[in-house]
Amino acid sequence: MRFKLQQLRLLKVSAFLLLINANAFTMGLSEKEQPLPDQGEWWSNRVFYEIFVRSFYDSDGDGIGDFQGIIAKLDYLQEDLGINGIWLMPINQSPSYHGYDVSDYYDVNSEYGTLEDYKELIDECHKRDIKIIMDLVMNHSSIEVNWFNENKDWYIWNSEKTPSTGPWGQNIWYPKDGEYYYSVFDRIMADLNYTNNEVTEEMHNIIRFWLETGVDGFRLDALKYMVETDGQLENTEETHQWLEDFYNYYKSINPAALTVGEVWDSMENILPYSRDETDICFEFSLADAMVSAVKTARKGNLIAAWNRVLENYDKNDYATFLTNHDQNRLVSQLMNSRELAKNAAFLLLTSPGTPFIYYGEEIGMRGVKPDEDIRRPFHWFEGPRDGFTTGFPWRWQESSFPDSLADQMEDDSSLFHTYKDLIDLRKSYRALRTGDMKLLTTSSPSVFAFIREDSDQTVLTLINLGKRELGDVSVELDDSYGNRKVKQLYWSSNTARPAPSRKTESGQWTVFSQLEGFGASVLLLE
Repeated sequence: MRFKLQQLRLLKVSAFLLLINANAFTMGLSEKEQPLPDQGEWWSNRVFYEIFVRSFYDSDGDGIGDFQGIIAKLDYLQEDLGINGIWLMPINQSPSYHGYDVSDYYDVNSEYGTLEDYKELIDECHKRDIKIIMDLVMNHSSIEVNWFNENKDWYIWNSEKTPSTGPWGQNIWYPKDGEYYYSVFDRIMADLNYTNNEVTEEMHNIIRFWLETGVDGFRLDALKYMVETDGQLENTEETHQWLEDFYNYYKSINPAALTVGEVWDSMENILPYSRDETDICFEFSLADAMVSAVKTARKGNLIAAWNRVLENYDKNDYATFLTNHDQNRLVSQLMNSRELAKNAAFLLLTSPGTPFIYYGEEIGMRGVKPDEDIRRPFHWFEGPRDGFTTGFPWRWQESSFPDSLADQMEDDSSLFHTYKDLIDLRKSYRALRTGDMKLLTTSSPSVFAFIREDSDQTVLTLINLGKRELGDVSVELDDSYGNRKVKQLYWSSNTARPAPSRKTESGQWTVFSQLEGFGASVLLLE
């Protein structure tokens, strides 16, 4: 399916507006209005792309992605895909492939390049108006960091192993020199002791160091485990107080710096972190609801999730996503269906919040745990080593991957083009970035619809989550939206058949006489 931009004109009807002229033209920059000035925080107007450096692009043939590899692909990210924000997974020196056990907080992973390479990446991103944030792992360090042996009281110790276990029943005490140190995740990742002021001072020094390199912010890992007290291992009051103080500290250095919190928990437990402790947090329950709605073609849980978000968060103060580096790949969760993946992309990129796309999601990369298999090298083109490296990749791509990026760039109906078009649309219409959201009642349990609106733009968005074609698709709209011109910004078929709107006995308005399975549309009400 190729998504088209259509110019529509209002036909005067006594009741309402949505009679559409079906003379289509292909979406292009020359045919769109000049975007309105941004509103809200800078991150609210960005689309972020999560990169595992090791797996993105290898510039020197050693089989491991690197900073120069990202620089080489910035034109793809900016001009082809269209993102304008990057999140780098851990880049500090580390003994592990994933980097979440840091052994040197003041240097980069030598497999990725040098500190100068990293700074060049920052500069090249900024030349392209791409903001860049990096993972900052504060809850724990590697046991190979010099602190672990030289500053014992920077960690948490017991003279004997206690019978207590972690939040998911795991062992949390590990032996060393006749004592036991605490680690919530793994024996190689010892938790830092933030009741010791020296640890806090060191973390202040670290965040100042990286802010001075020009980075635009941080993704803060595992926040809910920061400070443990009296047997409570997560979401303690002491954690909240520490993070509030930390927030004030880094904002004193750079008030525009962004922090995105990872609190993998219920919305009720995430909310306190998203106010005065971070700028935004990832909304895990909403991500689950979006993926579930696409998978089941049922919107009930998605409506409930959005109602909770809209009622509890400040406007747009949350990060949205579909999957990340800790979860099975999206297409693998969706039974390898590219059509379902398009629906998921539509939900993500037309909704409020700051969206994050996991690298390879735009081409439907597949993978299920173990973790290494959901972090495989990017599939650039068909051929030896998938265009990722001239050497032997640190991990091989799956052998049956259907379509590389190069293939999909040549296919207007591909998943890649769906992401590209939706990102372009979001960047072009401010209401899709920072407008309010108003959920709408529809005539079908599989049709999800909502209004995005600010003081200058109103956008109506709807999607058929089911595969069955529907007739007389209606939404319940306030009469205040009447007597406007209508421009169809986006739709998912060359053969859609819009019909004159008419008011039903239930007070709904018929938007389309027929809407194909998995059909989606965005209308600008002018």
